[in-house]
Amino acid sequence: MHYTGPVYRHPLEANTPILEITYGCSWNKCAFCNMYKGVKFGASPMEHIEEDLQELAGVYPHNLQKITVANGDPFALSTKKLLEISDMIREYFPEISVISCQTSIRNIMHKKQDELNQLYEAMYDDIYIGVESGCETC
Repeated sequence: MHYTGPVYRHPLEANTPILEITYGCSWNKCAFCNMYKGVKFGASPMEHIEEDLQELAGVYPHNLQKITVANGDPFALSTKKLLEISDMIREYFPEISVISCQTSIRNIMHKKQDELNQLYEAMYDDIYIGVESGCETC
């Protein structure tokens, strides 16, 4: 598995496999958070994502129903890229019904309603919004 820097998962996802599609945090300016300090935000190469899906397919049964995409803020990626990734996930795990991730309200707000609808239809269903979301100065 390709992991860049620390890997964090939401506590409710303790038993869900993690697929890194971004690393670091797209905001990384919160005074109270040091999760990704020193890790520059970036997107994982599609080749790494596919290699990791191949590895996960060897470990998890093909009836895997839920996966977490990580790290800091996958919704910073374009909707097109997120849809490509969900298509790739479904190639390896056709039974997938939920893709979970953490995000910030900033990146949700940059998506149009039709994009959010497309992402929901593509199984991005359990979205955890960070605590910085209500703070204009964080």
